[in-house]
This record gives sequence, C-alpha cells and structure tokens, in this order.
Amino acid sequence: MGSNSHVETIKCGVPQGSGLGPLLFIVYTNDLNRCLNLTKLVLFADDTTVYLPSKNLTYLFTKINNKLLNVTNWFRANKLSLNISKTNYMLSTHHKQQDTNIDLQLENQMCQILGMVY
Repeated sequence: MGSNSHVETIKCGVPQGSGLGPLLFIVYTNDLNRCLNLTKLVLFADDTTVYLPSKNLTYLFTKINNKLLNVTNWFRANKLSLNISKTNYMLSTHHKQQDTNIDLQLENQMCQILGMVY
C-alpha cells in the first residue's frame, strides 16, 4: 500500500492486459505451492498470501523465513521479480506477545509488518 513499482523491461512472462493473460499467468505460476509445503497459500490474480499457523513464535518465524527463501529461489528459477517494498506480514495471535526481535526476510531484506491482531 502506498508503494509504486519500478519500470523494468520484461524479458519473459505473461503479457499483462492480453485476453489469455489470466489463464497463462495461472499456468505459469501453478507450481508455486510446491515450494511452500506446510504452509497455506491463497492466490488471487497476481496477489499471493502465504500463512502458517503455529503456537510457537520462534518456530513460526524460522519456518516462514525458510519458506520465503524457497519462494525467492522459485522466483529466480521462473525469471520473475518480486516487489519487496509491497511485501508485508501480519501476526495474528490469541494473546498479547512480548516484543520480539524476530523478522521476516525476503531476498535478504526485511519485510514490513502491517500490524498485530490480538
């Protein structure tokens, strides 16, 4: 939210705005879930939501960071780019958590937290 993408030359991928674009995009990204086992994945158009439930916060961040590394490798293998400035996370919990120094990282950059839901 509030971020703009940088203009870049497209060397491969699905043409945006074409009639077959949505179908080709789905086919092109169909195997993304294979690098995210143990997580839940929701895809809508070109937006992706990944979530992982856990009662242990340290385990949660370790697993999610591992899965985000898999996502990074998948993007590279498929010659896709990811706008990290538009990548955010939210922590939802049943009780207030102590402040933690654990962060989510994608391509060696910290993801911005949107907030915590109690």
